[in-house]
Amino acid sequence: MNGPDAAANRGVRFHVAAVAVAVLLALAETWPLATVLTTHFPYSHGPFHSVRSGDAHPDALLTAWILASNVRRLGEDPLGVFETNNMTPFRHTLAYSENFLGVTMPIWPVQRIWNNPVLSFNLALLFVLALSAYGVLLLTHELTNSAVAAGVGAALATYAPFVWCNITQLHAVGGLAAALAWFALLRLVRTRHWRWAVLLGVLASWQVWASLHWGVFLMLGLGSGILVLLVSSAAARRVLPQLVVAGAVAAILTLPLIVPYVAVAREMGLRDAGKLAFLQLLAVRAPFLDPLSYLGARLGDGERTFVPMTLAPWLAMTAGMIATVIVRRPRVIPATMLAALATSGFVAFWYACGPRPLLGLPSLYALVSSVPALGIVRAPLRAIQYTNLMIAVLAGCGIAALVRRLRGRVAALGAVAVVLA
Repeated sequence: MNGPDAAANRGVRFHVAAVAVAVLLALAETWPLATVLTTHFPYSHGPFHSVRSGDAHPDALLTAWILASNVRRLGEDPLGVFETNNMTPFRHTLAYSENFLGVTMPIWPVQRIWNNPVLSFNLALLFVLALSAYGVLLLTHELTNSAVAAGVGAALATYAPFVWCNITQLHAVGGLAAALAWFALLRLVRTRHWRWAVLLGVLASWQVWASLHWGVFLMLGLGSGILVLLVSSAAARRVLPQLVVAGAVAAILTLPLIVPYVAVAREMGLRDAGKLAFLQLLAVRAPFLDPLSYLGARLGDGERTFVPMTLAPWLAMTAGMIATVIVRRPRVIPATMLAALATSGFVAFWYACGPRPLLGLPSLYALVSSVPALGIVRAPLRAIQYTNLMIAVLAGCGIAALVRRLRGRVAALGAVAVVLA
């Protein structure tokens, strides 16, 4: 699989700039959260809520308690971290919900020093958003060798409407390692170095430890994407042994986490028996049915309306395809990897449809939710953000194709500004 030598153009300055851009995107998306980190939770349907007002979102309160409990339990009894002080005397009560252990370690010092669950939650949220944006930057740059395209992809992923509408649910926006895992996969296929196989396995398992929901989304996405690569790319087939090792590393590192969830599922019969939130196709179509009115409303009042998808990434992809057809140049972005990313996003979309069939396909959610350890993975609609992540990367590739074919820097910057606006 040939592609641009992007790695040669990524030095220390690039990574410093990429981290800075990712942090700024996370701060901008959640602003003014950075000014009230110790006292307020974010809230998607109104002003930020003070923890003292009593009207904070229950998901934010639960997540803040989980993070604080993790820090305390890991300090007192690491092997008993799943035995919380909640719902005594039942066992493994941390496995009644998300455990967020993969997000706990980055905020460990903060919670130990200040003992402020509100601060810990907010920093965990910013960390997740920033690291996800950094992963999109790396992946898009690896595909396109374009810093501009990488920045656009990261902005589109961070500013997806679904992120803001679920900003209080860390498990819904917690795809911190998904794009980084795809970056490791691409580097593995291109270089055949074993270290990328190990890193791929570590990143995939970290995503499971950070959010069981996103672990499912990533495993479905990687599995379907790797299958496409193996069928369509000789370079991918040459790294099949490394892919097996990556899978083994991910399985070994994930097993200690799965054991308590399996035990709880068997003892309590835990599964989603409540309201099932799945993808309504009409909501996806809304911005596309009347795009002028939709864009006018967004530009007019800046309201962050709840739609699973928005127009900007599709405009970027369409512009890139049109530019490619009109001005023919040697292909830079490998088509096999684009197909793998697109397939990965489609599979997540299929899962997000919940119990309903999609294009004659049976329910993927019904199949996945029958696995005993996944009883707490509910509301398949949340998988749509994984789809948005893949679409943002593809949109960055579209911007790269457009910029390469436009004459003059002013025209290229103008096209980028229109998409971001």
